[in-house]
Amino acid sequence: MFEIFLVALQILFIALKLTGKINWSWFLVLIPLIIYLVFYLFLFTLMGGFLIGLGISLSSIM
Repeated sequence: MFEIFLVALQILFIALKLTGKINWSWFLVLIPLIIYLVFYLFLFTLMGGFLIGLGISLSSIM
Protein backbone atom coordinates (compact mmCIF):
# COMPACT_ATOMS: atom_id res chain seq x y z
CA MET A 1 0.00 0.00 0.00
CA PHE A 2 2.87 2.35 0.88
CA GLU A 3 4.57 1.70 -2.48
CA ILE A 4 1.40 2.30 -4.47
CA PHE A 5 0.86 5.62 -2.72
CA LEU A 6 4.42 6.79 -3.39
CA VAL A 7 4.31 5.72 -7.05
CA ALA A 8 0.98 7.49 -7.61
CA LEU A 9 2.28 10.61 -5.88
CA GLN A 10 5.45 10.50 -7.99
CA ILE A 11 3.49 10.23 -11.24
CA LEU A 12 1.23 13.08 -10.16
CA PHE A 13 4.16 15.35 -9.28
CA ILE A 14 5.97 14.61 -12.58
CA ALA A 15 2.81 15.24 -14.61
CA LEU A 16 2.18 18.52 -12.80
CA LYS A 17 5.79 19.61 -13.32
CA LEU A 18 5.79 18.76 -17.03
CA THR A 19 2.48 20.56 -17.63
CA GLY A 20 3.74 23.63 -15.78
CA LYS A 21 1.13 23.56 -13.03
CA ILE A 22 3.82 23.61 -10.32
CA ASN A 23 7.14 25.45 -10.44
CA TRP A 24 9.00 23.30 -7.94
CA SER A 25 12.59 22.18 -8.44
CA TRP A 26 13.11 18.66 -9.73
CA PHE A 27 14.50 17.72 -6.32
CA LEU A 28 11.12 18.44 -4.69
CA VAL A 29 9.29 16.64 -7.49
CA LEU A 30 11.44 13.52 -6.93
CA ILE A 31 11.03 13.47 -3.12
CA PRO A 32 8.62 10.44 -3.18
CA LEU A 33 11.24 8.45 -5.11
CA ILE A 34 13.94 9.48 -2.65
CA ILE A 35 11.74 8.47 0.30
CA TYR A 36 11.06 5.10 -1.36
CA LEU A 37 14.78 4.44 -1.95
CA VAL A 38 15.82 5.51 1.55
CA PHE A 39 13.13 3.30 3.09
CA TYR A 40 14.24 0.22 1.17
CA LEU A 41 17.94 0.89 1.68
CA PHE A 42 17.24 1.13 5.41
CA LEU A 43 15.36 -2.19 5.36
CA PHE A 44 18.11 -3.81 3.27
CA THR A 45 20.78 -2.60 5.72
CA LEU A 46 18.73 -3.72 8.70
CA MET A 47 18.18 -7.21 7.28
CA GLY A 48 21.82 -7.50 6.19
CA GLY A 49 23.02 -6.61 9.67
CA PHE A 50 20.62 -9.10 11.20
CA LEU A 51 21.73 -11.91 8.87
CA ILE A 52 25.41 -11.16 9.41
CA GLY A 53 24.87 -11.10 13.17
CA LEU A 54 22.96 -14.35 12.98
CA GLY A 55 25.75 -15.94 10.94
CA ILE A 56 28.39 -14.82 13.43
CA SER A 57 26.41 -16.13 16.38
CA LEU A 58 25.76 -19.47 14.65
CA SER A 59 29.41 -19.86 13.67
CA SER A 60 30.51 -19.33 17.27
CA ILE A 61 28.23 -22.19 18.38
CA MET A 62 29.75 -24.74 15.98
